[in-house]
Amino acid sequence: MGEFADSAFYAREMRPGLERQLGGPPTGVYHTYAFDATNLLLSAVRRAAVRLPGGALRIDREALRSAMLEVDGYPGVSGQLT
Repeated sequence: MGEFADSAFYAREMRPGLERQLGGPPTGVYHTYAFDATNLLLSAVRRAAVRLPGGALRIDREALRSAMLEVDGYPGVSGQLT
């Protein structure tokens, strides 16, 4: 996991948290990509969602797609994403 050694968040929070949950170190690097992908998607949902009366959310597919395509320079754990 040396490729993420420069990330303070990974070293101080993410990896220790994973080790506590898993009972040992992660067995690969895919957890960082999944973390970044999830955060990118949730960020796009936040930008695309429209709150409706009563608290419901409407998420237009095209607005969500556009929000995902607007990603540029996202500071992910796995590196800067575009």
